[in-house]
Amino acid sequence: MQNEFSPEAPSRPTLTRRSIQALAATQAWARLAGIALLVLACVELALGVTKLFYPPALPANLQFGPHGMLEFTALHSILDAVMVIIYAATGWYALRYARKLEQVRPPLHPDSRDIVVALGAQHRYWRLQGVATIVFIGLSFVFIIAITIISVGLAVKH
Repeated sequence: MQNEFSPEAPSRPTLTRRSIQALAATQAWARLAGIALLVLACVELALGVTKLFYPPALPANLQFGPHGMLEFTALHSILDAVMVIIYAATGWYALRYARKLEQVRPPLHPDSRDIVVALGAQHRYWRLQGVATIVFIGLSFVFIIAITIISVGLAVKH
């Protein structure tokens, strides 16, 4: 009996009708995720631009001097820019994945190339999502450490 990993297995992968329907059913969710992420990117961009002109109010015990406020604004702007890039890129990849799934939707009869293209787009989306999550978590830690150092420095000065 042949299995899918044996050299005698057919070179063209086959999927059942149900597996093709399941793959195609993710299209609406991929499209929703893509649109939501692009909207989040736009909102984050608008908030980031607003913060440049109207810095956030800080507690009275954390008043920054000119350099401290510039450092705080720079750190916050970098984090905002990274978030915009992450949201926009993952949103674009999700929409791209949804477009590739159009080739697999029933009642179409996709061939193996259509399925491979759709699964390749899915793989790239999830890979980007994973890398983006790691980058965002890392930058969040750096941001928290930087804010803590700045806060401790201000507390020591007072």
